[in-house]
Amino acid sequence: MARETPGQITTGNREDTTMKTTIRIASLLGSISLLATATAAMAQDAPQTAADVQEDSTEEVVVIGSQIKGADVAGALPVTILNEDDIAATAATSGDDLFRSIPQAGDVAFNESRDAGGINDARGDTASINLRALGTGNTLVLLNGRRMVLHPGTQSENLVPVQSVNTNTIPVLGVRRVEVLLDGAAAIYGSDAVAGVINTVLKDNFRGLRTTAEIGFTEDSGQVEAEFAFEAGHRFNGGKSNISLFGSYNHRDPLYARERRNSRSADLRPLVEGTPFAGDSDFDNTSVDSIWGEFRRLSTSFAPVTTATSVNGTALTTSGVFHIQPATNASCAAPGTYAGTCWDNSSLSTLSTDNNLKYDINDVRTIQGRNDRINLFGFFNHEFDSGLEFFAEAGWYRADYQSQREQDTALASQRLIIPANGFYNPLGPVGSAYRIPGLTGVVTGGVPLELIDYRPVDAGPLVVNVRNDTTRFLAGFRGEVLGFDFDSAALYSRARTADSMRTVSMTKFQEALSRLDSSAYNPFNGGDPLNPGRYDSTPNPQSVIDGFMVNIGRVSTTELAMGDFKVSKNDLFTLPGGRVGMAAGVEFRHETFADDRDDRLDGTIVFTALDGSSNGSDTMGASPTPDSGGTRDTISGFLEFAVPLVAPDMNVPLIHSLDLQLAGRVESYRGSAPSRSPRSRHPGIPSPTSSSAAAGRRASARRTCRSCSKTASSARTPAPTGSSARRTSAPDASPISTPARAARAW
Repeated sequence: MARETPGQITTGNREDTTMKTTIRIASLLGSISLLATATAAMAQDAPQTAADVQEDSTEEVVVIGSQIKGADVAGALPVTILNEDDIAATAATSGDDLFRSIPQAGDVAFNESRDAGGINDARGDTASINLRALGTGNTLVLLNGRRMVLHPGTQSENLVPVQSVNTNTIPVLGVRRVEVLLDGAAAIYGSDAVAGVINTVLKDNFRGLRTTAEIGFTEDSGQVEAEFAFEAGHRFNGGKSNISLFGSYNHRDPLYARERRNSRSADLRPLVEGTPFAGDSDFDNTSVDSIWGEFRRLSTSFAPVTTATSVNGTALTTSGVFHIQPATNASCAAPGTYAGTCWDNSSLSTLSTDNNLKYDINDVRTIQGRNDRINLFGFFNHEFDSGLEFFAEAGWYRADYQSQREQDTALASQRLIIPANGFYNPLGPVGSAYRIPGLTGVVTGGVPLELIDYRPVDAGPLVVNVRNDTTRFLAGFRGEVLGFDFDSAALYSRARTADSMRTVSMTKFQEALSRLDSSAYNPFNGGDPLNPGRYDSTPNPQSVIDGFMVNIGRVSTTELAMGDFKVSKNDLFTLPGGRVGMAAGVEFRHETFADDRDDRLDGTIVFTALDGSSNGSDTMGASPTPDSGGTRDTISGFLEFAVPLVAPDMNVPLIHSLDLQLAGRVESYRGSAPSRSPRSRHPGIPSPTSSSAAAGRRASARRTCRSCSKTASSARTPAPTGSSARRTSAPDASPISTPARAARAW
């Protein structure tokens, strides 16, 4: 058996956003007995075990860091292993919970709470891994020693599109151990193992039945989370065959920001009163884009103007910008159209006196969305009389996720213009119902206005629905021939995500603003004068709102087809220091990526403003993104040697033991030159209490298929008030780093 390094777990330092009381009911059923228990515990309680529920695991295994079966090299490598007890101590109910407990894990960039990029981000029940904080996508994630398909959702980090494995697809209850290699491993695993490798090993030879049921209640909230999970396994054919099945269903209600004291408002200044940060505006995260509209006067050619506009001798605007506000706010220039409102001659973004008009985005946000997750995973193993073993695995994951957030606002390059004769235009033609009485400086035919810093709160919150599906199938053989252990398998895995939301169509919204009768949308009515930062007490008719709301979506898929053949021998020959181990293998991978954006996102339906400027996205607040797709074929081969140079019983002065690991790998990507990843490692132990290591390697980190499918291009759409840009990357990838390392630890 390969040696397992004790797991290093940190659970107490992570700050939780919720406090939960959990009730867990567990039952264990063996071949002849039934054990049932019920406990009330906090989520950190470990699950129970029974002697009659067991797993057969007596054969030599391959531990991360080497492909040599049975080789004891883990002590010479920076490897951390989390065993079942460690995993149970985390009380993890998802892959995200489990991998966050790894001390060396960096920021989880792919997560359900991220919304910076809107529909252009990876949303829903997704979680990434960022080992040693070297960037998402730079850690190779394996399941039972073989690759996992990448999640089809993409995000940009440092202006580069990245992908990651979705760790929530891993069935936590069925995990035997998690192996973490805290070092670049391109020579052994491939050029994408820049930050390290994480291998999750499942229980592939389980016997018995174990079920758990768990329900949790969040304090000061209506959120309830419940989970049912099971493990089942059976041996037959005289012990030569085994079938194991793991499954779980998890349901979680949404948790709203308004339910928690520390998040019920985006203005966090009350939480720091009495501290040196009291009154610091950096703690105020409310948005200047609110229901209280801000407007810019335009010329007949739709260019901004600064012509003075007055109402009965009082300046309505001196710079061309004015806004609507509650009549109780200072500097009212003229009464508003609706009771309790007035017009002010300034910009919302420049006056601290109007800070109460900023929209509290946390009023409708969810901290955690509603989520329903199903994980199923099964194994079948059969050993033939010859010693040849057939093994197979199959997995299915599905998650339905729903969250909500504040309604979006228009991009700077998405101009919204209200024509001079628009029905609700306060600077409209003489005789129109809503022209401000006593206007001077405005022609009789009226002037157009640009709507800026406006959020259609009366359209309701933006509701996001995401469905994730992942399937995995693997079959292979392993055994021994001519004294060599061999392992060969074929793998196919597919992931699909469908992201949809109901939002504002810029074209339809522009049409609603431009209507000449009462069916027009009215952005001049303000919000609630008594609670201006949260509510709209004078919403537009629902029939008007429904006219510009549309459903948009994004469907993305990734596929991984892989075949490999590996041989190893841990006693190729013997040196004075011990047995020399060797491993070699070849691998073929076929990867595909497809991203189908909605017609209102990919440029099929564009938004054209009244001034003739256009934007490739017809979706309010969303940048234009084209459809994309591509394939990549990779052929690779590797060779590895583990050479013990000095053993403890050799009694070499100043050296307790000295081992040499040599490995090389060549990878050829379709359309690019081969990537070579040589590596040598010299771990030495001068004495039982000290160690030293030196390693050198060169690796080409290939971009994901999301970026390799694009040709180099850049497009920019100019507009009087801003611009929108769209960039894609080149297909060829070059090395991003050539590291060398030498270290000594005492």
